[in-house]
Amino acid sequence: MITAKTARKRLYEWHGGQWSEEYAAASSGLVCSFSLLIQGLQANYASADKAGKQELIKLIEFLQYHARTSDIAITTDGREYYALPWASI
Repeated sequence: MITAKTARKRLYEWHGGQWSEEYAAASSGLVCSFSLLIQGLQANYASADKAGKQELIKLIEFLQYHARTSDIAITTDGREYYALPWASI
């Protein structure tokens, strides 16, 4: 599995803009929906080259692991967030 540092770097590389789930997760370490985050990354898979596809697979595996093991939920403004390893909470 890739490290948290690598996962964060990859999220920055694959984000679709500052409004995206990927950018929010990379910058804050907080995830509102792992499903939406992973779907956004999967949308990039078809257009990625071979190396990019391998990066995306590893990043998605990292996120799937944290989706299964993350039981930390933070309520801010009435919303729940799950923390990735680099979140400052």
